[in-house]
Amino acid sequence: MALSQETIDIVKATAPVVGENAEKITSRFYPIMFERYPMVKEFFNQSHQREGLQQKALANAVVAYALNIENLGALGGAVEGITERHASLNVQPEHYPIVGECLLAAIAEVLGDAVTPEIANAWGEAYGFLAEILIGVEKTKYQKTADKAGGWNGYKSFKVIKKVKESASVTSFYFAAEDGSPIISYDSGQYISMKLDLGEEQKSVRNYSLSSWGGKYLRISVKKDGAFSTHLHDKVNEGDCVELNAPYGVFKLSPGEGAVVLVSGGVGVTPMLSMLSQLSKNESKRQVSFLHGTQNKDELAFEDEIKSLTKADNFSYEFSFSDEGKKITLADLQKAANDVKETDFYICGPAAMMKSLYSELKSWGVAEENIHYEYFGPSGSLT
Repeated sequence: MALSQETIDIVKATAPVVGENAEKITSRFYPIMFERYPMVKEFFNQSHQREGLQQKALANAVVAYALNIENLGALGGAVEGITERHASLNVQPEHYPIVGECLLAAIAEVLGDAVTPEIANAWGEAYGFLAEILIGVEKTKYQKTADKAGGWNGYKSFKVIKKVKESASVTSFYFAAEDGSPIISYDSGQYISMKLDLGEEQKSVRNYSLSSWGGKYLRISVKKDGAFSTHLHDKVNEGDCVELNAPYGVFKLSPGEGAVVLVSGGVGVTPMLSMLSQLSKNESKRQVSFLHGTQNKDELAFEDEIKSLTKADNFSYEFSFSDEGKKITLADLQKAANDVKETDFYICGPAAMMKSLYSELKSWGVAEENIHYEYFGPSGSLT
């Protein structure tokens, strides 16, 4: 079903005023939804709610959709990212009417009498059209995941087969399926979702990057920071079972023959280590440089593993410790890339670090398609 021209015209005409009030609208949307439908709270990280990150991400998405209402092909990348995140959380078709109802209620509350019945109907139709697109894409993803060896949909019980302290604040958890099924294949850089009962009224869900690749287990490596991760560190032990969803995510290695520079800060090392593992185990002939920055030696995780994965002549690594006054800079990236701007750069770490390196790479002349990054939390922009 295509959008009517009348709906397109109304959405385009009202997009500026919605855009000006987008964060006010999304800031009201979440309280309305949580009050009306408290069961959906488990899909959302409440710390991101308190920090306003999810509100900003949703506001940006709403505005982007309205501005591209006549050219939805321009949102292809955004749709892929949204549907991967939705699939990781096991979002189902019946959840979409809840969001639509509460989003329209928030628009009406913030904009008041400016929202005529015609405007409300147009935005409702536009939302329904987008929902159909997302539901269709997610249905295909769910089927593809279920069809893989060891694949499944929704949450499945996995046993902790090993628990290893990697640094002062990071601990790794190794999982195998409780039913004995094989480990599903996945792309390095992807993440899994975990559902835990923290003793609250409902369960909570968090995403964690997979920190290894190609083994007979799923491994995540978690920094102790917040109630969920603290529960994992202190309460979940070898032999315990947790509920996991299948791996998803768009942060993955791009094909090519050029050099690869993997850059991480702190616990942002986890998807980078997975990528390094894939490149190393596949005996990649590409020039691969692994740059990792952390606070100090006590916070350095995976030192021996990184050294083992970079033994080949075309692999190298370097560690930087901020307590010693050394942080990763553009000069370090240029050196690792041998001053070749067409190198693929992958960045994951604190937002300030990523924004700084992204800006410097762009100023140096590196093309957008050669800079890849992953936010831990709601999607954001480095521009």
